[in-house]
Amino acid sequence: MEVHKERALRHFVKRSREPLESYNLELMKVVHLLKESYVQLEEAWEDDDNRFIELMIRDGCFILEFLAKYWDDYAHNDPMFSYHGKIVNYNSVMQDLLMVENQLPYLVFFTLMFIGGRSAAAA
Repeated sequence: MEVHKERALRHFVKRSREPLESYNLELMKVVHLLKESYVQLEEAWEDDDNRFIELMIRDGCFILEFLAKYWDDYAHNDPMFSYHGKIVNYNSVMQDLLMVENQLPYLVFFTLMFIGGRSAAAA
């Protein structure tokens, strides 16, 4: 799954025409709020803000890309993000997203979409 998440991240960032660092900087401003969204964080996530933010961005981009209608910058036979890939994987991905421990704070999605939307609005 990590391979798919990385691919989603690359496509999302490229399409937004914003550097990945823009997303990192914005989410780092609210990292304490994001961490407060979780009742219990493993020590590795609690102690490493950079690693935590990387996870939020990667997982957030994956979810947004998967839920998007269809982007033509993925290969027509992409195993996850093509039309066929989404049909095949929809139930398992949605089931995984509904698990409480896999949910992301809305602030992550808002920030990703806001920054990505700035470039789209300027174009």
